Amino acid sequence: MNSKLENIDWKGRNAEYIPVWLNQLRSNNQTERAEAKNNLEDTVIRIGNQNFDMGHGISELLSTDLPTLVAPFLIDLLEDENTPDKVSILDMLIGLSLYSTMKFEGDVYQKRLSRLLSVIYRANQLYIKLLKNINPTMRASAFSILCQNPNMDEPTKQALRKARENESDNFAKEFMERIWKQKISAQ
Repeated sequence: MNSKLENIDWKGRNAEYIPVWLNQLRSNNQTERAEAKNNLEDTVIRIGNQNFDMGHGISELLSTDLPTLVAPFLIDLLEDENTPDKVSILDMLIGLSLYSTMKFEGDVYQKRLSRLLSVIYRANQLYIKLLKNINPTMRASAFSILCQNPNMDEPTKQALRKARENESDNFAKEFMERIWKQKISAQ
């Protein structure tokens, strides 16, 4: 991951701190990880950010290509068996995937959104694999990101149905049912 991080001109994008934060997500220090996650959420992902809450939509969130540049590194962290808090990583990817639910604000943002979603859903098989994770929160989060995919294929739908049917944790099952109903009613 580090060599890939070095290949991007973060400083030229006024984002020289992003590689540090991405690396801190691997830290064994929980405070460091939480700080890195908060920093990434505040500067890149920005769902729940005050500006977003005040009505600045997709044009604000995709004013740069930073979300699309950060997403592959989040996926790399999610794939790395040594990453300590994968649920937090997946939650950030869910935040990025939620951009697809926002109001259309022009072609340039639609193109950036398409590129971002393409990056996020290249890892579709990883998310399907996480539906079988031992952690019920991870299973519920994997379910959530898969349901956000605007181009969901039939094998993914089948995996989601099976995950809902086989879920043993009550909270995760209720969450999955609620997300599924929202997805179905939106179609």
